[in-house]
Amino acid sequence: MISIVANGQFCYVSGLVTDSITGKPLASVNVYDNISKTGTITDEKGHYQILLKAGKMQLIFSYEKYEQQAHKKQLNNNLDLNIKLLHKDTTNKSKIDTTLQKEHKTTNTAKSSASKKRKFGLF
Repeated sequence: MISIVANGQFCYVSGLVTDSITGKPLASVNVYDNISKTGTITDEKGHYQILLKAGKMQLIFSYEKYEQQAHKKQLNNNLDLNIKLLHKDTTNKSKIDTTLQKEHKTTNTAKSSASKKRKFGLF
């Protein structure tokens, strides 16, 4: 079935917002469309629904202690858009873990190199 969008048509965007690690629904997440300047919040079960004019949309999902997410799409029909928000502590921990792994690898490489030099009498 082909759907034709007429001028002034509106579409619902709805979905579920959850924590990316635990999968638990997040209540009171801000859902804001940067194009129409309208917004809503998720209910106690993490569900949201927003009515937008067909065309461009740029939804911003923001919640305290979580990374903000933006989703740009061309809206022609109703859209189901489920979101998994990443906790800021998780993001920082991931960056720290990556840095520590790099430092550990560098340190081990340096120790290995020094050990080889000693073994072959290079210093």
